[in-house]
Amino acid sequence: MHRVGVRLVGPVRLVGLALLPALCQAHGAHPLTYSATSDRHIRPEPPLPHFGPAGSSIKDPIFGSRILRVTDAQAVADHPNSAFYTPAGSFVQAWSSDSRRFFVRSAAGILLYEFDPAAFAAKQAGVLPLDGPGFSGVTNDLLYGLSGRRIAAYSIAAHTASVVLDLDTVVPNYPQYQYAVSVSADDTKFAVSFAGIQDTFRYLLWYDRTTGTRHLLDLKESTLDSHPAPIRFPKDAGIHSQEIDRSGRYVSFDGPGVPGHNGCFWNVATGIFTPQTNKWSGHGVM
Repeated sequence: MHRVGVRLVGPVRLVGLALLPALCQAHGAHPLTYSATSDRHIRPEPPLPHFGPAGSSIKDPIFGSRILRVTDAQAVADHPNSAFYTPAGSFVQAWSSDSRRFFVRSAAGILLYEFDPAAFAAKQAGVLPLDGPGFSGVTNDLLYGLSGRRIAAYSIAAHTASVVLDLDTVVPNYPQYQYAVSVSADDTKFAVSFAGIQDTFRYLLWYDRTTGTRHLLDLKESTLDSHPAPIRFPKDAGIHSQEIDRSGRYVSFDGPGVPGHNGCFWNVATGIFTPQTNKWSGHGVM
C-alpha cells in the first residue's frame, strides 16, 4: 500500500498531500523500502511554511516530504473561499487502491481528484454523486456509498451508479437516515447503520452480496436476525458509527449505551460480540 495521506495545513483553508519522495517513481510498483524518517525523536515545530497557489509544492522542513497544495480560495469557481476537508475517520477509503485518485469534501460537494505521482500534480475530475463514499479495494474505477436509502456502486468511467442493496428491503419504511457504508477489501461484504441519526441508529446490517446473506442487529430489541442476541443493549442505545475490517469478518461499532466503553466488536462468522475493554478518544481503524 502506498503511504499517502491527505492533511489540513495551517490556518489557511486548503488540502495538502503529504507524500514520501519514493512514491513519485513512474512505474507504479510498490517500493520495498522508503527513504523516510522512522525514529521517535522529538523535533521542534518549525515556523509555518509559505504555500503558493493550488498546484504548488514545498518540502517539509523537518521530514523532507514533498507537500502538494491541491486547493486554494479559487479551487471551486462558484464557491470561492470554501473550506475543504477529508473524511472524519481513517477507516474511510479516501484514496483509490493505486493512489491515483482521491476525494475531498467541500461546500460544492464531494470533489474527485486525479493524481499523477510522476508529475506530482492533481486535478479536479468532477463531483461524486454518492453520500459517504469510499473507494473500492479492487479497482480505482469504483466507489461505494449511499444513494438515498440504497447502497450503491458508482463507476467513474461510466458515470453511472448501480444498486448493491436497497435498505428498504431489509427494514421497510424505516425512519430517518443511514450512516456511511463500510466495505471489505474484496468489495463483497458491507456494513451499514440506519434508522436514526448518529448516536441513535437502531440497526446494524452486515451483507454479503456474493451469497445474498444478511445479518441484522437490532439494538432496541437486542436481537440478531430476529432472535435474542448474545449481548444485551439498553433500550436507548444507539450507534454512532460502524466499520468493517478488510476481511469482512469483523464489524466494530460504537455509540451511547453500547456495552464496554461504548464500543463493541462483532465476529460475524461466529456471532460473538466482544465489548471494548479499553477506552480511547477519536477515531480508530481496524
